[in-house]
Amino acid sequence: MTVRTTNVDGTTAMRGTAVGVMNVLIAASVLDAAAVLPGERAATLPTATATDTAAPAAAPAPAPAVRSGKTQFTRPNGEEFFARKIQFGDQETTDIDLTRGWLAEGLHPFYVGKAGCGKTAMIEAATHDWEGSNGLVTMMGTASTTASDFTVTRVPQPDGTFATKKGPLTEAAEGGKVLYVDEIGRIEPRELTVLYSVMDGRGEFNIPEAPELGTIVCQPGFKVIASTNPDAPGCIIDDALLNRFMPGIEYTTDFSIAVRFLGVKKEVAALAKDMTKQVKAGTAYWAPTMRTLLQWKKIAKINGERAAWQGLVTAAPEEARQEVAAAIERAVGVKVEAAAWEM
Repeated sequence: MTVRTTNVDGTTAMRGTAVGVMNVLIAASVLDAAAVLPGERAATLPTATATDTAAPAAAPAPAPAVRSGKTQFTRPNGEEFFARKIQFGDQETTDIDLTRGWLAEGLHPFYVGKAGCGKTAMIEAATHDWEGSNGLVTMMGTASTTASDFTVTRVPQPDGTFATKKGPLTEAAEGGKVLYVDEIGRIEPRELTVLYSVMDGRGEFNIPEAPELGTIVCQPGFKVIASTNPDAPGCIIDDALLNRFMPGIEYTTDFSIAVRFLGVKKEVAALAKDMTKQVKAGTAYWAPTMRTLLQWKKIAKINGERAAWQGLVTAAPEEARQEVAAAIERAVGVKVEAAAWEM
């Protein structure tokens, strides 16, 4: 997990396709070399040097972190999830325990990251089989999502009448569950005002389309957690909503976990790691994520490694396939076509 600290002025906190415009105000650093592959040496960070001889004021002791002592968790679909260790401020924790700790204190976490890096898997693992959660209700955001999609929809019946179907927000609020809004940045900001009253302490809302339901009161355990891909077309979140979330953390692919626990070949992870560095440096256009690495593993098992390498090229956007094919040849000596699969 890495975090960029970029302050953004103006009424829009996140806009466009650049990660650099994220309103990320807190920092977490990798502990236990999460981005270092087995056999590599972790870089040594320089020690801070004091510049003032005056004794610093005593800092308040941090609140105890949620520490499960676990590194392996289960998602609702039965898949295993391996937590990554992080150093967050003065505390050693994991991404799972960090998320659970915030939820337990009534905070609303917010994660940003590329598609396929593991945001959803982590959120599902954090809220599943945990005494602090009554369950997770997931909602996928799109450009056509409206406020009523959160609260209630009218479903036409064969007799010409309409039945009321409660939306994800209503279901989560009444059940004291966690509402997860995936790709929240793709939803028009005006449609997200429906979340304001449930995130700012009021804890209740009314549904104009269904007055018969009365006031919906959020039950204990209800929280909102969200994630988005900042590079998704039209990604935008305004300050009014973002200020109700915890400051966003950029969630990245952990190549070490891919190798140590998920059975991804070190050569594949090393290539992906190097390509990720190039993307961040602005010298490459695309890099594989955790989802891509797991796809490589499955294709290699079924069809062989050459097919898996070609699949890696196919996974890249068309404009990046030439550089991906070249990177594969340089790294592992396998020559593949700079084109998608053809039947």
